[in-house]
Amino acid sequence: MNRCAFLRVCALALLFPLGLAQAQGRNFPEKALRGQFEIVQVPEVRINGETARLSPGARIRNAQNMIVPPNMLLGQLLLVNYVREATTGMVHEVWILTPEEARQDRAHEGTMRNFRFGSETRQ
Repeated sequence: MNRCAFLRVCALALLFPLGLAQAQGRNFPEKALRGQFEIVQVPEVRINGETARLSPGARIRNAQNMIVPPNMLLGQLLLVNYVREATTGMVHEVWILTPEEARQDRAHEGTMRNFRFGSETRQ
């Protein structure tokens, strides 16, 4: 096998799981809620404008279902599904939604809105 053929095979092997995950969709837990999510300063987050904390070992998955470090998402307002720990109430799992997933109905906490008040902007 020459070098170009090897690289093509490797590229296909890397892309296949992504395409498979997107084609099949993700199965979220029944208890997962929908919310607007923003990381203010790790581990502090805002969900639907209310302050919360990430649990130790919290996992954030992007639209391709890959784990993303929280500091890569600082200040971004994202539509997500999330699960809180039962005992502490800390946010434990977060899935950043694709446009198709965002169109599906899901329960949410509090009030979701598509704007921020001036007092909520970061300084």
